[in-house]
Amino acid sequence: NPFNPETTVRYQVPKASDVKITVFNVIGQQVRVLVNESKLAGSHNVMWNGLDDHGKQVSSGIYFLQMKAGDFTKVRKMSLIR
Repeated sequence: NPFNPETTVRYQVPKASDVKITVFNVIGQQVRVLVNESKLAGSHNVMWNGLDDHGKQVSSGIYFLQMKAGDFTKVRKMSLIR
């Protein structure tokens, strides 16, 4: 799933809960928090434009998207190609 320069992440929330979606680099450092708020049940989208939490472009490479909602945690691998 390579992307350039941005990607849209689609996710489902089965019941209203606090959701946190974070991007990490391959050595586990937090790169960007995309979502950190309560969400209602349903389908949602969030876009990542390849910038870190400081507004700087990250380099090409592998990144991991972690989604936490209630007791649920899922990690997805992404490839950024500049």
